[in-house]
Amino acid sequence: MKIKLSSNSPSETIKIGEKIGRNLNKGDIIGLTGKLGAGKTTIIQGITHGLGVESKQYVRSPSFVLIHQYEGRLPIYHMDLYRLKGKEITELGYEEYIFGNGVCIIEWAEKIDGFLRKEWLHINLEYLPEDNKRKITLEGKGKYEKVIGRFKIRLSKKESN
Repeated sequence: MKIKLSSNSPSETIKIGEKIGRNLNKGDIIGLTGKLGAGKTTIIQGITHGLGVESKQYVRSPSFVLIHQYEGRLPIYHMDLYRLKGKEITELGYEEYIFGNGVCIIEWAEKIDGFLRKEWLHINLEYLPEDNKRKITLEGKGKYEKVIGRFKIRLSKKESN
């Protein structure tokens, strides 16, 4: 199941992320894809806030350290695979994060797709320069199809109010 959303600003992207974060549980895996500047880190700021990370903790892309950990209502493991290739990814020890007790958020998830379980939430972001908007596609794989369904119902209720 897929949901396609549109965001007109970074603050809207953060709000979408917050809604996603509030619906995540222990062991959940989120994979983000999209070109540089598409808004991956922005939506992650919202997801971590929705998971209870205090706003004073600055959430940024871990491009050089590879993994950041944040504490919210669950541990959050934020991975950035942009600079890694093939064997470097497998040597990272990603399994303890992906299959751990927290929520794992992976930027550039297409680089690890073959290693992921069959169940994960895929978020693709696309910048539309002609409209100065972001197109956000949420796709649930496995159990996340139900999560997407619940999220879709919540969005439609808010739109009708």
